[in-house]
Amino acid sequence: MTIASALLGLWTFWDVAEAYPSMYTCDFACMSGLVPGAAWGKGMGVANLEATAGANCAITTDIPAGGYVAGNAYTVTITSTIALGYILASDVAGFAGTDRKTVGSMVTSSPHEWTATTATSAKFSALCGAGGAIRKVYVADLVTVNAAPPPTTVSLAPGETYAPTTTVITTTLKATTVTTTTVTAANTGGYKNSVELVAGLTMKTNVDDAAKTIEIAVISDRNSWVGVGFSSGTAVSMIGQDLYACTNGAVNRYWVTSKSAPSGGTPVVGSSCAFVNGKTTMTFSRPQAAAGANTVAITPGTSQVVI
Repeated sequence: MTIASALLGLWTFWDVAEAYPSMYTCDFACMSGLVPGAAWGKGMGVANLEATAGANCAITTDIPAGGYVAGNAYTVTITSTIALGYILASDVAGFAGTDRKTVGSMVTSSPHEWTATTATSAKFSALCGAGGAIRKVYVADLVTVNAAPPPTTVSLAPGETYAPTTTVITTTLKATTVTTTTVTAANTGGYKNSVELVAGLTMKTNVDDAAKTIEIAVISDRNSWVGVGFSSGTAVSMIGQDLYACTNGAVNRYWVTSKSAPSGGTPVVGSSCAFVNGKTTMTFSRPQAAAGANTVAITPGTSQVVI
């Protein structure tokens, strides 16, 4: 048997079985160059690729919007409205060390595990098709995903070590009418309660008992990152802190689980973080009550550990 007759036999089998993408040896570079509506001529009785794919050949992933992390496994799924055979390819060899997966049976959905590498981005392409009574081949829209940015690091001055000062304070706060105040390093007069945590670091608050919220401003005399953490216990410890930190011009909220620089925080809506007139000021507003398992309530009028 010649090579040509062998290939013809393979394509004829796809045509009879209606779906055998594994018979088409096309990698990501090949598949990403396919144009919807262009001539096909690879058998199955299909002369041209379909002009649009839409839901007939779609790629989805569970990679979060923030990006993938190298070494983590994710699911890349091909779906179609009718049962088809599939080829899924990537420019990054994350499918158990290969760059493509094939499905030779007729299905409407096919999930595949993909392990992220150190590549800064990854692209996925797919073909969905069948011969027999269907005789159609679709090209999926190209999907691009990106690596998650590296964790934010805190820069320390030469000789400076990461050793946060811990202070136990008792706050006696009174309900006030919250007013809209533009807070800068030179203007924190809108806050009714104030306590100096350490020399050069002050926390100011406004409490709204009706809305059950609290406004907080933390002001430092230095041009540096600023953080304040709240604990539900009486022990002085970094572990189990509901931490708010002002770094790189943004305020993020962290749940501290180890004695290391925090990472992977959640942006705090409506907050501010700025160095103005020689002072770093962080402002944010939050509910007095805890918002979940990894948050700590602030209870005005009680003794509470603040770090």
